Amino acid sequence: SNLLVGKWNIASGGNGTGIIAIIEDPPAGTPLTKTFRITGNTSGNRDWCQVIPDFVEKQTSGQWYCTCWVRGIGAACNSLIRVWSSSQRFNKTTSISTDWTKLSFPITISGTDDVDATIQFGITGAGSIEYLGMKLESGTKPTDWSPAPEDIAKFIGNETIELYSE
Repeated sequence: SNLLVGKWNIASGGNGTGIIAIIEDPPAGTPLTKTFRITGNTSGNRDWCQVIPDFVEKQTSGQWYCTCWVRGIGAACNSLIRVWSSSQRFNKTTSISTDWTKLSFPITISGTDDVDATIQFGITGAGSIEYLGMKLESGTKPTDWSPAPEDIAKFIGNETIELYSE
């Protein structure tokens, strides 16, 4: 399925503003230029989220690896990446500087998560943040990000999901 901007929502209880922006200073060695940005959050959690069934074609259960680039805008802040259904299934909070940082970590998705769970990339607490190159891969080992025009923004062979790319 297609992962165009309309499929992503800005959500949670914070008050930051979410936009998709073009950047001119991507992480070294990457061709990425579009970022998911949240600015001006003063408290609470604010995130970009996508419903898992929108980008996973069934059989989501198992081990996945999440990878993305993230940085604080103007000051350090706290990144929040989570899988949320009727309750929190996964939560990863990381202190982020203003330099691009690559995050990679395993996520287990259960069969019940493919019904109504979302994956969320955001901020917890005050600040501004941006993400790019978000990816989920089936398995327990991440691979380097590489654009493939024919595979952009869709489910790829039950092995890799490009959550957002060029």
